[in-house]
Amino acid sequence: MVVRFVDRLSAVGLGAQEARSAPVMVWKAPEAGPCVALTANVHGDEITGLAAILELEPWLAANLGKGTVLLYPSVNPEGLAAFSRGVGANGGDLNRGFPGGGRSGAERWARAIWEDLERRRPEVLIDLHADSFDGVPYVILDRPIAVPAELRTSFEEEIAALGRATGLTVLHDYSDEEYRRFNLDRSLTGAAINRWRIPALTIEAGPRRALDGGAVSATVLSVQSVLSFLGLTQNPLVVHPSRAVGGPWERSTAVRTSTEGYFRPLHAAGGVLRAGEPLGEVLTLAGELLERIDSPYDGVVVSWTDRRWLKSGTSVGTFGFVMPD
Repeated sequence: MVVRFVDRLSAVGLGAQEARSAPVMVWKAPEAGPCVALTANVHGDEITGLAAILELEPWLAANLGKGTVLLYPSVNPEGLAAFSRGVGANGGDLNRGFPGGGRSGAERWARAIWEDLERRRPEVLIDLHADSFDGVPYVILDRPIAVPAELRTSFEEEIAALGRATGLTVLHDYSDEEYRRFNLDRSLTGAAINRWRIPALTIEAGPRRALDGGAVSATVLSVQSVLSFLGLTQNPLVVHPSRAVGGPWERSTAVRTSTEGYFRPLHAAGGVLRAGEPLGEVLTLAGELLERIDSPYDGVVVSWTDRRWLKSGTSVGTFGFVMPD
């Protein structure tokens, strides 16, 4: 019989109200198996993951046959209440603060999350995020930059296999140099990979600051597929239609405008690109062409920017590219 109980995220050094607002739903199957942690709402205005976790629970009750699943519907309840990306209305980016520490509220809260996860010893971590109103669900594979060279290739292959199991388009994260520069090893998944050395995935689905039913469904299906791939289900492997588009791709947000104006995409999100093919145009308010932006490499559009009036130097979206060696 599957057992479910609600625990609380341990919050040493934090206020009681913060602790009360961060439940952890623990699902234990009758047979031993891997422990998988599913976290959501690291950014308080990204609510797809929260909804997906709540919708996943009935499925776990009927299908979990092995192991343990830890559900964290919101690891940023203060940001959720303020409808803010950071911790609270003016807090810092929680997803650049792991494993936490320091004096700021965001750093202390990151430490509380980290220590709570650490004591539960997950063997796999899946973190749920949201990207753009004009995008397709995709998964990001972090870089194991702190893993010894002789172990890195096999570890990357293990992470990539989990990514493929989602059925979503897979993006390998920025190059090692950019990954360090953007402090992505201090994201929750990046820290899990580089400090605990456990496989971790970031699923990006749906728009920020809004809830899209299709994105929630895609997220639930992707998580179900990963849990089935890991052998946690008592029923036959759940196989969902793949939404993946080609690859392997490397994540990039480096395509930027050189003028200011109205940005008009020329491709639907999810569409495959060829190097030199027009991506979009920048127009004046009178519709006059200021700039045409071409794709620098073969690739795929996974999301366009939420904004349509862009200043010079603004990224137009997120892409997966085939980068040159």
